[in-house]
Amino acid sequence: MASTSHRTVPVRRISSTILILTICLVVLSLLILEVHYNFDSANFESHLSAKLAQEGAPVRITFPLDGGSPSDAGGQDKDAKSDEGGSRTDTQKEASDDLSQCDWAANTSTCIHKSSILEGSDKIVVSLAVRTKHLACIESRILEMREYARRVGADFVFVDDADHESLKDACPGISPRYYKIWIIRHYLGLYKEVLYLDETQRMTSCAPDLFAMSFNRTNVLVAEENVDRSDTVREACKQYKVNCSSYVMFNSGLMLYNSESHARMFETWNCSLLHPVKGSPLEDQPFFNALLMGYDVGWTNLNADGKVILQGSEVKSLYVKDKPVKSPILHITKGADEVRDELLCQNWNEEVCGGGKKRAQKKRKKRRKKGRE
Repeated sequence: MASTSHRTVPVRRISSTILILTICLVVLSLLILEVHYNFDSANFESHLSAKLAQEGAPVRITFPLDGGSPSDAGGQDKDAKSDEGGSRTDTQKEASDDLSQCDWAANTSTCIHKSSILEGSDKIVVSLAVRTKHLACIESRILEMREYARRVGADFVFVDDADHESLKDACPGISPRYYKIWIIRHYLGLYKEVLYLDETQRMTSCAPDLFAMSFNRTNVLVAEENVDRSDTVREACKQYKVNCSSYVMFNSGLMLYNSESHARMFETWNCSLLHPVKGSPLEDQPFFNALLMGYDVGWTNLNADGKVILQGSEVKSLYVKDKPVKSPILHITKGADEVRDELLCQNWNEEVCGGGKKRAQKKRKKRRKKGRE
C-alpha cells in the first residue's frame, strides 16, 4: 500500500504541472488575441500604407494633415506628380508618419482621403463615402480598391469628407449620394479616364482591367440593372426634362468615363432638380441615366457577355443558398438585406479567384450552417 502511494505522488505533481502549464497557455493565447485584434481603427491608414509599401506601391500625400486648405493641397499634389523617381519630400514623409492620427475609431474618418497612389497616370479610380458612420469592413474594401488601382496602373483617391477639394462647388444641402457628380467632374479635368466605384464594391484579385476593355469609347462603361426600373427611368426623364431614348436603367455604382467624350456632360446642372424622382428611393442613379440621354451619350453593359459584376440581391441569392459565387466584381447594395454585412466583410478572393474554390465554398457552407443552428 505504501509502495502504491509512493508511485502516485509524481503523477499528481505531473498533473498539477500540466494544469498550471495549460492555464498559462490559455492566458498567453488570450493576450496574443487581444494584441492581434487590437487593430485600432485609428491606425488603419498606417497599416494600409505599410501594406502597400511592402508591395511596391508608393504612397503619396495629397492633403496636408495639419488641416491645410484644398488650394494648398492642389499645389502639393502637382509637386508629388512631378517628383521623379518616386521619392517623397521631407514634408510628405512627416505627413505619412502622422497617418496613425486618422480618426477611424469615431466612425468619422478625418484623413484617409489624404493619401493616394499618384504616379502621373492618365487614369484614376475614385470612390466616395461621406457618412456619419461607415459601413462594415470599409478598411478591407478600400485596400481592395487601392490594390486594384495599383494592379491596373491607375491612381486612386477615396473621398470621405465633404470638404474635399473636388466638392468645393457642390450644391449646398444636397444628399452626399450626389457628390459623385462633382468628384467625377473634378477628376475628368485632371485625367483622361475616371473609373468611379461605390465604396460597397468588392474588387476581387481577379477583377478585370476595365480600362483595357474593348468597347466604344464614346460610351460610358456601366452594368445594366438586374431588376426592371423602367418606371423610374420615365420619371427621371420627366424630372430632368430629357427625351427618353431607352427605359433600361444602368447601375451608377460603377462607371467608367473618359474626358474627351464625357467631360462636357458635367459643365452645368440645376441644383433644384437633384432629389429623388417620384416613386423611387434612388437618388443619383436616375440622374446619371437621364444625364447620358440628355447628352445623347450611350452606355456599354459590362455584363453583356457574362456576369462580370453581380448586384447585392444576386450575391445574396447565391450566398444564402450556399451556391458558388463566380463573378469577379460584387456590388453589395441594399438588396443584400440581412446578410449585407457578411457580404461586405467576406473574403471573396479564394472562392472567386483562387484554386481552392470548392474548399472556400465548403468552408462558407459549413460556417453558414453553424450560424443557422
